[in-house]
Amino acid sequence: GQVLGLGVAALALYGVRLTARATWVVAHGGDASYEGMFNYPAWSTIHFVPALMFVVILPFQLWPGSRREYPHLHRIAGRVAAIAGVLFSLTGFVLPFVMPARPFGERAFMSTFSCVFPILMGCGIVAARRRDFVAHRRWMLRVTAGALGPLTQRVIFPLFLTAGIDGMPRFWDLFLTSAWFGAALNFVTVEWWIRRTSTTGVEASLLTSRRDTSVAS
Repeated sequence: GQVLGLGVAALALYGVRLTARATWVVAHGGDASYEGMFNYPAWSTIHFVPALMFVVILPFQLWPGSRREYPHLHRIAGRVAAIAGVLFSLTGFVLPFVMPARPFGERAFMSTFSCVFPILMGCGIVAARRRDFVAHRRWMLRVTAGALGPLTQRVIFPLFLTAGIDGMPRFWDLFLTSAWFGAALNFVTVEWWIRRTSTTGVEASLLTSRRDTSVAS
């Protein structure tokens, strides 16, 4: 658990760096490298800034201590993160269709995850509203896996580069392969963690907290 927690925190910190840099680059005229292929339009700040907010909030939402000690703040931060998540997923759906020379594979990948992410988020919100905190925890862990997918991809992508690049088609082939691997790695890890902690008392403590809250109310 501590190792996974540190991994999430490290990926979130890496996400802060990437999204902050992307926002800065967009605000200062774009990126001319790779023949301008990553020169994002000005409105893409609506994608990067919410993504930055999301990865800043995420580790604190997952930290059990913050949920126990500051439940009201946890709910407020969760609402902010949900709005940010919807914004960066919807804009992520549009971006590959307005950027130059984007292959079908990237459009398919971005479209798929931009549709799946709000569904996962919605399931988590619905579970929280009906006070099913066990289901809420499971869905939000899956949200975490989806949100950190692009960051995991950036971490493992250098391993794929060892296969060699002889042009942009080869670059996109390796880039998208690493994207699918990164997403799969995150979701497999999360499902393993959900199943492991379902038998270790973690979810039982959530049920107890739910009963205590219901009695108090």
